[in-house]
Amino acid sequence: MKKILVPTDFSKNAMNAFLYGKELACKLDSHLTLLHTFQVTQRSDMLVSLDDILRKEAEKEMAAILKAAPSKTPVKAKVVKGDAVHAIADFAREGGYSLIVMGTKGASGLKEVFLGSITGGVMRHTQAPILAIPEHYEPRPIKNIAFAMANLKLASEEVVEPLKELARTFGATVHIFHSVKDK
Repeated sequence: MKKILVPTDFSKNAMNAFLYGKELACKLDSHLTLLHTFQVTQRSDMLVSLDDILRKEAEKEMAAILKAAPSKTPVKAKVVKGDAVHAIADFAREGGYSLIVMGTKGASGLKEVFLGSITGGVMRHTQAPILAIPEHYEPRPIKNIAFAMANLKLASEEVVEPLKELARTFGATVHIFHSVKDK
């Protein structure tokens, strides 16, 4: 596994996912990127661009996170403009990330995780495997990995290889799920 992406909204849950991603990157000898996305929903005629203000604030937050949680592995910090789902999925695809580690704050049950959250949206728009960290998760070794498939075609090697590496590293079992929509 070469590159791990950890999106953040600066919440406690996102910080928990970052800490988990950091430990995972060390264990797997991977590169780690912390990503924040922002979107301006209203137009502004201010002298100073709202985009610039939001970007600078996000960069300050990122620097504070990296200072507060030093890592044995180098961590890149990136700030990208765009809606969270598409910006994260595009960044992961364009950057060739092997794994996305992200929090699932507030999602209750599998239906909410897969259908109603940003994590679920990213799952639908990326080929990269996602390690979804629940809100109050206490880090522990991975024993089971759920691999959800939307269609019966075999997944590409770029999707399966990171899962195999995680399974080998942790001695975990991979469970394959296939979902079918009701008609």
